[in-house]
Amino acid sequence: MARINGKSLPANYMVHLHRKYETNKLNQDIEQAKSRKYGILDLFRTPNLRKKTIIVTFIWFTNTSVYVGLSYYAPVLGGDEFLNFFLAGVVELPTYLFLWPSMERLGRRWTLCMSMVVGGVACLTTFLVQHETYVTLALYCVGKMGISSSFVVLPLMASELYPTVVRGLGMSLSSVLGMLGPIFIPLVNYLGSDIMVLPLIIMGALLVAGGIASLLLPETLNQHLPQTLEDGEKMGLDTDFCCKPPVKDNGHRKSEDMSQDEHTCNACNALCTCQMVNVSLENNTTTKEKESEKK
Repeated sequence: MARINGKSLPANYMVHLHRKYETNKLNQDIEQAKSRKYGILDLFRTPNLRKKTIIVTFIWFTNTSVYVGLSYYAPVLGGDEFLNFFLAGVVELPTYLFLWPSMERLGRRWTLCMSMVVGGVACLTTFLVQHETYVTLALYCVGKMGISSSFVVLPLMASELYPTVVRGLGMSLSSVLGMLGPIFIPLVNYLGSDIMVLPLIIMGALLVAGGIASLLLPETLNQHLPQTLEDGEKMGLDTDFCCKPPVKDNGHRKSEDMSQDEHTCNACNALCTCQMVNVSLENNTTTKEKESEKK
């Protein structure tokens, strides 16, 4: 239209319009998100968010089942039942010492996976040494350490995976369905009356399955929290099965980049404004010249 009317536009005029359009669109999306009400079905509408919800719920079910099952099964392992129960509680304390640096260096994903797999393998190994009381007790303690670690990592990782608009719903759904495990785990422990290590084998298999399933989840370390359902759906689409945690950027570098971008943006907007003023002045001058020529 400007070309037909014989007018010239500023060089950055289209960039200015594009930014204005994106800003208006973002404001509209925010207003719609605030006015909308979300439900549990929103966790299952899109494939990627549905996959993450199912995996988190399964791991939660595994954690609650195995943790309660191992706690109940300590007195049955043979020897002094009071000592066994005491050791089952004490072995949880060392896990919290290395858990925090592990989550910061290896990420939530690999820490959760290794905790569950190591604990599961320890429980499965009891089948080979079921007649050795102290060895079985030692492997049981390793399994208890693994499940204690994963029980700390899982809620943190789940809260970082669910989008803000459905985070409370997602956490509630996974935890409530996960609490169904302790209802059935006493029946599994009852199987130990025939084969003492059979409940440990079942719980070990659950731990290994949950640890492998955790690798299907995206890493949340050094990642922005998803705010909307669209953000939650996009998060983890490009996740590799054996990907490494992203490296944390330097805060000084971020501030420099932000200040540089802000300076460029302000300069561009100022340039657009000045050019638009110049165009309006040129148009007024051209109009006056044409009117004088007609006269």
